[in-house]
Amino acid sequence: MTTQRETLISFLNAYNQRDIDTCASFMADDVELRSAYLMHQFPESGGVVRGKKELIDYLNWLFHEFEETVSSHYELDQRNDYLIVRAISDTGALRYYLHYYFNNDNLICLIKSNLTRTKNY
Repeated sequence: MTTQRETLISFLNAYNQRDIDTCASFMADDVELRSAYLMHQFPESGGVVRGKKELIDYLNWLFHEFEETVSSHYELDQRNDYLIVRAISDTGALRYYLHYYFNNDNLICLIKSNLTRTKNY
């Protein structure tokens, strides 16, 4: 069986290639994203996206809106029940700090995100 770490690395590789279909294959149908950045961009969301389709829509928006989403280098740390990813986009425009939680099927079921733009952009 694939480990959570391996699943997350595959997801991040797909994310960096902007491969929405492959990203979706690693998400549970009831995946949830909680994000202060989302709250800032879409206050009506309450900072939460629920469901795979809605998260895919958000990723499509993010990839369209920001050319600088790719982060080739990142730090990945294991915690008891989640993984943490820390990264800066290759252009230096975005900083990522994310917690990824997995369900019993080893699919991403919750992402707690702190995505911020740097002052340079």
